Amino acid sequence: MLAVYGDIAIGEAGRRLTDYARHHRVSLADTTHALVSRTTDPTVIVGDPHGS
Repeated sequence: MLAVYGDIAIGEAGRRLTDYARHHRVSLADTTHALVSRTTDPTVIVGDPHGS
């Protein structure tokens, strides 16, 4: 989901997801749940793929 959204490699998407969760002191499971349930915007993790 993040790799496609951000047009980045899968490994890079995983690193950014892990870094985000660690930086915000939330579990990786909670972070992914927030993404899937759309309560967190993927741009906060991978940035805006369109540069806006």
